[in-house]
Amino acid sequence: MKAKTVVFIDYANLRASIRELGLFLDLRVLLTYLKKDYGASSLNFYYGLDQKDIKSKGFLEKVSGFGYKVISRDVKYIKVNL
Repeated sequence: MKAKTVVFIDYANLRASIRELGLFLDLRVLLTYLKKDYGASSLNFYYGLDQKDIKSKGFLEKVSGFGYKVISRDVKYIKVNL
């Protein structure tokens, strides 16, 4: 029986790390790599949906179009008084 590979991507943390390192990540290439080299059968992509940012919804639709299963929740803003 062959093992099943399922991938869970927390994009908020991944994105922050990639930026901090000054790198670029092509999500389409990553998906192809994970499917081809690791036999990933399911790729779950977690990221917040910012209703105040028009590009946010479009980005998640684009990622879904690549073949990821997008799981998102609305971003919550918390006012902090310091």
